[in-house]
Amino acid sequence: MNILLEDESASIELGRLLSDALRSADEEKFEIHLEGNLGAGKTTIARSLINGLGWQGKVKSPTYTIYEEYQVKDFLCKHIDLYRIDNQEDVDMLDLETVSEKKLLILIEWPENLPNKRKFDLKISIVHKNESRLVKLSGTASKIIKTVESKYA
Repeated sequence: MNILLEDESASIELGRLLSDALRSADEEKFEIHLEGNLGAGKTTIARSLINGLGWQGKVKSPTYTIYEEYQVKDFLCKHIDLYRIDNQEDVDMLDLETVSEKKLLILIEWPENLPNKRKFDLKISIVHKNESRLVKLSGTASKIIKTVESKYA
């Protein structure tokens, strides 16, 4: 199923729906890959998701820093932008296999730049469609995908 997001507020709502679904999920570690061209809304969805999990401050885009970390009540969120990454050594420095006492959420923008592909639970693919965005959810997180897609059916 494809989801049509008419504007930025619809992208924000998608992030909130994902955060609600993740809070009720049983997984201790969850990895989301966000694919799409520049300006597609990857960071908007990630920002909304992190805020929806309880982060009260500003969620910065990791475009230049590559990595931002947010600790909220039940989650350790790692928000990563791999736009400028082209070697495995840089990815290894991000410590994506960290162990946490909280649930671990890894959000990776530009996962197609990973030298060694990683397993994801959810992939969010975004394409421009005029002023709107067309979003496709895929992956092994069928319960979360169905929960989100049911809101758009």
